[in-house]
Amino acid sequence: MLNIYRQYTMSISINNLTFSYSKSPDDLVLNIQHWQLHEQENLFIHGPSGCGKTTFLNLISGLLTTSNDSIKVLQRSMNEMKGSEIDSFRAKNIGYIFQTFNLIPYLSPIENIKIACQFSKNNVSQSSIKQMLSDLHLEAKTWHKATHFLSMGQKQRVAIARALINQPKLIIADEPTSSLDEKNRDIFMSLLMEQTEKLNCALLLVSHDTSLSQYFSRVESFNDINTAGSL
Repeated sequence: MLNIYRQYTMSISINNLTFSYSKSPDDLVLNIQHWQLHEQENLFIHGPSGCGKTTFLNLISGLLTTSNDSIKVLQRSMNEMKGSEIDSFRAKNIGYIFQTFNLIPYLSPIENIKIACQFSKNNVSQSSIKQMLSDLHLEAKTWHKATHFLSMGQKQRVAIARALINQPKLIIADEPTSSLDEKNRDIFMSLLMEQTEKLNCALLLVSHDTSLSQYFSRVESFNDINTAGSL
């Protein structure tokens, strides 16, 4: 399997990562010896609620930090960046799809997406935003509505557009289908896979829903990656 990706660089590389929310070594949430995600690879990690998946993603994206040099994303050590530098790196290089969308409810889809462009300081035109929403089959009549009035499926499409608008090298998705019925889940996954393939970016998605395995070329159990619970 590794030979297939030999020509690519690593999107994520982890070595000897340990993490705890307390100072006690007996309270480890994460203990990951060695793990990698290749450039342009799509990976699904499954595991039950509360096993540390979101903590894992927050460390990769720099929303949480470690005290050692154990995580590299796109060849950059997450530990060496601080404050606004890590915020800028995330905005330019990582598209994050949250479980609860994290859309600003009183803003329209276009306005929510513009905020992502402002954080990355990318000069993305409104026509490009509209084209992205159109590619995701979001009706034009919803583009200027407050997202509070959109359906769950429509909000998910806005979340995809916001994650992809800056053409990131890495997409991270945390339980993005947990609020969707089976039909909308399948539509969402098809759109997500289609758009990430178009961008040639890496995709890391975590969920407890093992039925999502069918969409991915690589599938792993989080309990096989993280040995903290077995210590």
